[in-house]
Amino acid sequence: MFSQHYLKSCTTEKLIALRRDCCENIADHYMFVMGTLQNRMHCCKKEGCMCMRKTEPQLHGPYDYLAHRGGEKPGMLVLNNNQLRCAKKMVNNYDKLWKYLCKISSINAELLRRKQFGAVEKCKMGN
Repeated sequence: MFSQHYLKSCTTEKLIALRRDCCENIADHYMFVMGTLQNRMHCCKKEGCMCMRKTEPQLHGPYDYLAHRGGEKPGMLVLNNNQLRCAKKMVNNYDKLWKYLCKISSINAELLRRKQFGAVEKCKMGN
């Protein structure tokens, strides 16, 4: 993250260059998912199953899940090993994207503070 002091010390041209760099990095992280990875035990609730015993129940699992957000409602996805490996990268990419978006927001706020409306209007990717 950029400190307010650092942003205020940068020239407008430097701020625009920093924002351009952030936008280029965003393009490198397009494979992302907004979610968290969980490892859980499961109870199937079938009559007579070992997970339903009153004393010392033995749950099924552990299973790897992706709890994801986006769209109309959150979802939960059970992952196999290959999916888990991919999901870890996607969650990590989301975290990186969020940091870049926060940096871009800070830069744009500083440009607005300076009344550099022309620089703010050119906030398309690569400009």
